[in-house]
Amino acid sequence: MPQMLFAAVLQIASAFSVGAISQQVVGHPSPEDAGLTIMLHLGDYAGQRFEVGYASAIAVILSFMIFGLGRVCFKLLGEKD
Repeated sequence: MPQMLFAAVLQIASAFSVGAISQQVVGHPSPEDAGLTIMLHLGDYAGQRFEVGYASAIAVILSFMIFGLGRVCFKLLGEKD
């Protein structure tokens, strides 16, 4: 069970970084933003448009999403007392 929990948390964290694969497959910007992921959206606003406030808001929401999904994994795969 601890190994499954560790693997699940790592997979959740790495699932949000698929933007690089999407960018290589369809290019960025893709036609009608078909390959846009949350990480590409974050990088676009932080690195190219320099709207750092909006980008940090996206990062905070992304952090809460990862934290929430991690808590769900701990509830499902954690040790039962």
